[in-house]
Amino acid sequence: MGNASCDAVYSHPPLRNFVAQERRGFDLIITEAFSTNCALGLVHRFRPAPYIGLSSCAPFSWDLSRVGSPVQYAVMPQTLLWLTDDMTLWERVVNTVYSLAGRGIGALFWDRETQRVVDKHFGPGVPPIEDIAHNMSLLITNTHPALNGPRPFGHAVVEVGGLHIGKQKPLPKDLETFVSGAKDGLIVFSLGSMVRTSSIPKDRAVALLDAFGTLKQRVVWKWEGEAPGPVPSNVLLSKWLPQFDVVCHNNTRLFIGHGGLLSTTEAAYCGVPMLGIAFFGDQHTNMAAIAKVGSGRKLSYSTLKDAGFFIQQVRDLLENHSYRENAKRLSARFHDRPMSAVDTAVFWTEHVIRHGGAPHLLGAARRLYWHQELLLDVLAVVLLATAAVLAVLAVLAVVLRTLVRRVRRLVGSSDRAKSSKKQKRS
Repeated sequence: MGNASCDAVYSHPPLRNFVAQERRGFDLIITEAFSTNCALGLVHRFRPAPYIGLSSCAPFSWDLSRVGSPVQYAVMPQTLLWLTDDMTLWERVVNTVYSLAGRGIGALFWDRETQRVVDKHFGPGVPPIEDIAHNMSLLITNTHPALNGPRPFGHAVVEVGGLHIGKQKPLPKDLETFVSGAKDGLIVFSLGSMVRTSSIPKDRAVALLDAFGTLKQRVVWKWEGEAPGPVPSNVLLSKWLPQFDVVCHNNTRLFIGHGGLLSTTEAAYCGVPMLGIAFFGDQHTNMAAIAKVGSGRKLSYSTLKDAGFFIQQVRDLLENHSYRENAKRLSARFHDRPMSAVDTAVFWTEHVIRHGGAPHLLGAARRLYWHQELLLDVLAVVLLATAAVLAVLAVLAVVLRTLVRRVRRLVGSSDRAKSSKKQKRS
């Protein structure tokens, strides 16, 4: 789907004309790193401008390899695997195989189709996509060690978790009135823009409304359609929410969301416990991180079938003060940084421009193949050398044993001969 979309974008007349006619040089090109290799055609077209990759989620191992950042599969889970950095043996096996298979499949299938699309729009002289990708100067990633865990990134990887967060704005008057009146606390229920809560079957939605009605807290629920049934007095349905501004309100005690990285980041920033209903992509991984630091729980969509169970999870998060304490601790760590996320991104972006692509930041690992990165070639040499030494020792042992046997035979023969001579003399 990504290559088809890219083909359509490159076929758009204004962009096609711009690419064909633009003659000015660029100081820098920034592209999304996740599944957008097709955009590297523009990097080649407007060379020699350096380019920066921007990862909207935790970076994949193949993104890190482009800037020579070390990849430690034992403690660095792939984004889509629902894992944390605390993995069992089996999870480490799965993580390693998935990571290496992703590189191989990407090179064999995705990049081949991407190359076809790029060649179609930029001519057959475009180098292999992966070669262009390895000219990346910097990788900016929307993560933070307090939330996503510490990772041994190289100097060409810059974490700017919370980049999208700006200053908290006043709420619309009607919403502010409802939220400010939540003396016992507020619950925010929003599944973002990709998942419509109005798609929840009507009977489940009505059951959830009834369950919310049993709480003493007020609930703001982002609901895009008509109300599915009678709305309790402590519940407000809204077709649109300024999510960050509501989650960060002083009265907010719980955020129920889908676990997208922007949502979990906002919960971490605001110091609010989170109940995540993960659907797809990195949502499971993000909520696993929230659960690990003790500031929330992860549920599956199927739990919405049981309103009683769901509301009990809500009560547990509200009544167990450890979740709120952990959320506040997470928020303090998230805020404690020398520069804001925006200032950090700006500084390193300008650094790349000032220093001609900043090659001094790039790790030597970007020139290694995956088997070299994993030291498999070194391991092979060590094993072969060990096997050779053992083989030589085995041969020497056989030779020595043979010599000993022969010496024994000679000595035995000599002794028997001497004994025979003595008997004859006697």
